[in-house]
Amino acid sequence: MDMDERMLKEIVSRANTVKNSLTYLQSSDGLVLIASDDALLEQYLPAEGTAPPLFQPANSNNTQFIKGKRLEFHHLQIPQTDLTMVTVIPHQEIVSRSTRLQQELLISLLAVGLLAIGLAHFISLHMTRRITHLSQKMKAMEAGILEPIVKPSGDDEVGELIQSYNYMSHKLALLKDIEVKAIKSELMALQSQINPHFLYNTLDQINWMAQFGMNDQITTIVQSLAGYYKLTLSNGQDIITIGHELKLVTYYVEIQNIRFEQRIELNLQVDEAFQQGLIPKLTLQPIIENAILHGILRNENREGGITVTCERQADRIVLSVIDDGVGMDDIHLEALRSGNKIINPTGSGYGIRNVQERIKLYYGEAFGLHFFSSPGQALTAWFCN
Repeated sequence: MDMDERMLKEIVSRANTVKNSLTYLQSSDGLVLIASDDALLEQYLPAEGTAPPLFQPANSNNTQFIKGKRLEFHHLQIPQTDLTMVTVIPHQEIVSRSTRLQQELLISLLAVGLLAIGLAHFISLHMTRRITHLSQKMKAMEAGILEPIVKPSGDDEVGELIQSYNYMSHKLALLKDIEVKAIKSELMALQSQINPHFLYNTLDQINWMAQFGMNDQITTIVQSLAGYYKLTLSNGQDIITIGHELKLVTYYVEIQNIRFEQRIELNLQVDEAFQQGLIPKLTLQPIIENAILHGILRNENREGGITVTCERQADRIVLSVIDDGVGMDDIHLEALRSGNKIINPTGSGYGIRNVQERIKLYYGEAFGLHFFSSPGQALTAWFCN
């Protein structure tokens, strides 16, 4: 039987699926008819010039060590012939391919796992983004920020929660607006209660000075009064700078010094850096008035000094008013601290209680006036942001 050698070589070459493997056709007498690679055939022969071993029974596998190499022989009997097709595979190639397959499988599993995690995360975010958004809005509501959720809410349970949140935030915004208006009205009422008493006393002083012909002093007191009320009006603003408040206090003390024959010394120790800070209008004046009437004027010589200082403590600014008057006993000091009683309904005690209420309305219950006193010295401190 004649056959094309190239065709036979191509047939046996197709049987090689592993690198460095060899396939050959062997007759029953051990003769190798054709091999896929002659160089490998010589390399895998048991010895030069000898034929490869025959394998019995047919269609079996065998492992042999030839020339120091472990080779796996896989042979297949070709039906109706005495030919056997033998495939020789180096054991190392099998191990290497198995390792590569394991690595490729591990990489594939890792890639699939990461893809699955990413997909699960994406799906989770897609499903929970409305809940997360609602949670963020609820936290903002705790901080006083009332904003509705404008995104479509849907018809599921989360959508119903969003609709309830929008309704609640709308109602809270209305209540907050009403509360702000009520606070502003209360602040305006408290503000308006301070000026008339001071104006009455000053006009009474001017009238008394006119009766005694003190014209030069009247000019000075009217100028100070005009400057005082110009700052008090402050274009209708309830909050002014600390610098403007100090000027207002200066005008006030000038008026009082005309009244009490220059017996009051005002010492302002406030750095320029603090004078741009904001403060509710007419905060220091009632405290200065209290220091004059209930401290300095009760000294035997009816004279003394008042010192105003300002410093930063943590995130707060502390304004202090210190006088060298007679001080205050524990009973009156406790009443002044508690705010439950008005020290003098027609005098400065009412003004201090007024200031205390305004500070708490502006900044909250954590802020306000604090009083410290001992015989011969009284200190009043105000804390603000």
